[in-house]
Amino acid sequence: MLDDPQGCHPRWCLTESVGPACAATDTSCGPTARACTAQEIAAGKGCLAGQYPDSSGTCRPAGLWADDALRSAPAVPELGDLDLAYPQPGPLPPADETWFCGAHDGQLPRLCRSVDPDCTATPTPTGCVRAGVPWVCPPGFLPQGPLSPSSGLAACQPDAADCGSAPYPTVSGPKVLYVDPKAPPGGDGTQAKPWSSLQVAANTAPQGATLLLAAGDHKIPALPIKKGLTIAGRCAAMVRIVGQGPDPALYALGGGGSVTVRGVTIQSPKPGLAALAGGQATAERVFFAQVGEIGAVAHGPGSHLELRQSVVDGTQAVNVLGLGAAAQAGAALELYEVRLRGNLRAGVQVRDQASKLTAQRLRIDGTRPLPTGPDDCTGLLVELGGTAVIDAAALVDNLGYGVAVRMGAANAELQRTVVARTRHAPGDAASTAAIGVHNGRLTAAALRVTDNERVGLVLGGPQTDVQVHAGIVDHSVPGAESMAFGALVAQGAHVQLSEVRLSHHRDSAIWTADAETRLALDHALLDSTRATNAKADFSGCALNVRFSSQATVDWVRATDTDDCGVGADGPDSRIDGAHLVVDHVVGRPVPGSGRGIALIGSHSALHEVRVIDTTGMAVSVSHGGGLVVDRLLVARVRPIDGSAMGIGVGAHDQGRARIHRARVSDVVGIGTLVDLSGVMHMSDTLVDGGASQGWPAFGSLSQRGGQLRAVGVRWLGNERATAGVTGASFLSVSRALSRGFAPLDPRRALGIAAGLGPFVSVSHTRLEGCAGTALSALNDVVLQVTDLAIAGVVAEKSLSRTTAMGKHGVEVADALLVSGSGSATLARVVATGYKRAGAALMAPPPGSMHHSVFVGGYFGIVVPQQTDVFAQFGNAAWGNTENRNFGSKLDLPPAPKVVDLDL
Repeated sequence: MLDDPQGCHPRWCLTESVGPACAATDTSCGPTARACTAQEIAAGKGCLAGQYPDSSGTCRPAGLWADDALRSAPAVPELGDLDLAYPQPGPLPPADETWFCGAHDGQLPRLCRSVDPDCTATPTPTGCVRAGVPWVCPPGFLPQGPLSPSSGLAACQPDAADCGSAPYPTVSGPKVLYVDPKAPPGGDGTQAKPWSSLQVAANTAPQGATLLLAAGDHKIPALPIKKGLTIAGRCAAMVRIVGQGPDPALYALGGGGSVTVRGVTIQSPKPGLAALAGGQATAERVFFAQVGEIGAVAHGPGSHLELRQSVVDGTQAVNVLGLGAAAQAGAALELYEVRLRGNLRAGVQVRDQASKLTAQRLRIDGTRPLPTGPDDCTGLLVELGGTAVIDAAALVDNLGYGVAVRMGAANAELQRTVVARTRHAPGDAASTAAIGVHNGRLTAAALRVTDNERVGLVLGGPQTDVQVHAGIVDHSVPGAESMAFGALVAQGAHVQLSEVRLSHHRDSAIWTADAETRLALDHALLDSTRATNAKADFSGCALNVRFSSQATVDWVRATDTDDCGVGADGPDSRIDGAHLVVDHVVGRPVPGSGRGIALIGSHSALHEVRVIDTTGMAVSVSHGGGLVVDRLLVARVRPIDGSAMGIGVGAHDQGRARIHRARVSDVVGIGTLVDLSGVMHMSDTLVDGGASQGWPAFGSLSQRGGQLRAVGVRWLGNERATAGVTGASFLSVSRALSRGFAPLDPRRALGIAAGLGPFVSVSHTRLEGCAGTALSALNDVVLQVTDLAIAGVVAEKSLSRTTAMGKHGVEVADALLVSGSGSATLARVVATGYKRAGAALMAPPPGSMHHSVFVGGYFGIVVPQQTDVFAQFGNAAWGNTENRNFGSKLDLPPAPKVVDLDL
């Protein structure tokens, strides 16, 4: 009959209905076969045992569906070929040397990168510009003292070279008048007879006049301006306006009040310059030296204050304030090339609805808390509905917060901004961050946040909306609790981060929490996250989504992290998205450590994922969590310091994973593990190159109540076993291919091994090149096999032995090995090329074997003499040394006559 295989009967035809046991939408249930009718055979339909008719009626060898898995599984990349999500991380520059691309062609500013051909390190409008301000002190001022960050930035003092040689500024015009504090009383405002009193001059001068101030102290009780005036000093180094009253030294009032002050120093126990009740005030090259309460302030609807090339230094505490500058109660404040240093509570405050700050080339540093009273302090404070729009700013060496946006729909827009070296205020170590947003809105483009204590970004509150494009958040330093995050997103905030890098943080690069919290991460790099000393889950996790929060990722890479790359914890937490790379995760020998992607009670749907070069478990789904992933690559997984084996993908503790078009490669331990009532569905997947190195090694393993369904899976070259199942577990294999090690190097490389009570279903599958046993079912296994092809089973040398009599024992090399209670149904099995037995039914459980063929070994079919509980019919054994053995004697007879059977 072998000479005419097409004449073999019975032949198998496709069953159109999947049957009542399978849901039509369940891809784990493949079509079944039935015996062809006489009419179908006459029409040339049907396939041999070991083959299977596909939907077109073509006969395909069992297991060749798995070819699709090999074609669709991604290749294992080399180390330098992981730019699927983000380029290889490079060194970060110091904060003040960060460069950004300018805004052009309708694009937002963004980070300069060497891989960006449109953005080169050239300071042009369309090239790169340096972040923050290009100066320590603005024009007209010089730094006093050292400039190194370790010793603190120096104060800015007026530059004497800015004064010139003339006694007055060079200004001409019909309304130019003169004031000299050393002049005798009774002047008329001419240069020959200047006024000696600035207050008298301001009250006497006509609308639109310009008052030129000579060197010296111009003392005033408080000077309201109710008309348009310009007050110009020779220079801030030589001209000082000294306020001595209970009100601001100079203040413009609505109803026509407008003042421009230029080239002076202002000192006062109260605010130095103010625009009140709709008044307009401007300061140019003005030095606000230790004034009280607020250096310069705009207050009230319609009020407008503008500072240019000025310095506000060391505002003193009055009425629990010491602000550098402020816009309050609907006023407008503009700052251009301004430095605010060493002020109290806030360098700049924008408070109340309709108040607005506009700033360019701004530097805020050294903000500190009040000596007594509230200890909160902020470089830039936007609150209660205020708005700030800032370009090219540096906020450095402040205490408390660098930037705070909070309450009442406050709004801040930052471009090309640096926030660095923020530290906690004395007695308030818990309230520290570079940027904090609570129930406010922040939009940032081209942002550098570096070397800040505790947290780079704290974003929380149900009304919080944050968008950051092109940012670096790096090197957060631990606070009192020893943790340091890149970003904390919580309390219902909605945050979108794009083209960002979060680097060198401790505990988490990004940590999210609380219901309704949403994070969208797009084109992001999370690298060099380090764990705290705490022995807790998720310590060191680059992206840590917890407590019912949700995150979406697209083109994201988490690399060089401790313990965990990307993780979600809690039943309502989720991570969804595409194009995710996790690589170089280093686990510690503590529970829960060493996970590339970890879902603890959480759910995730991902597409195009790579987890490379990890220790511990590359992908973990546990505690009722769920993962659906399409196009997954897991490669190069290693044990953790000898304390735990490597695992490619694990579904355990009732976790559920569905993996489609995946490759799990080069795992020292187990490729895919289902444990503790976990559930896993694998389809169109390749599991290859698993190695033991002293650990139990399986391509896939289901144990302790686990359920594993494998459809269209190809297992290649895994040591020890292709797939294993033990205990009260479940294994279903359909349309699969297993190929072990080549016979030239035989080791323990079983095909499918089952024992101690599991349920096993194998259909339309091919097992090749196994060493020991292709399929073994021992002790209480419920086994169902349909359309199985086995080829090339070699001896397992490790089990060769010598008996007490000196006679060599028998090497295990069986196609099928079934023993123990349970039950077994074997239908349409074809085995060839095995060394010992085609079907070794040792004390077989109740069941049957029918329409199967065994060719070319020592024994074809081996059964005990009493086989009443195990039915056999329609089977054939050809070309074996002993086609049938009824005594279960497995001592090797003479060498077999091998007959090749092309499947």
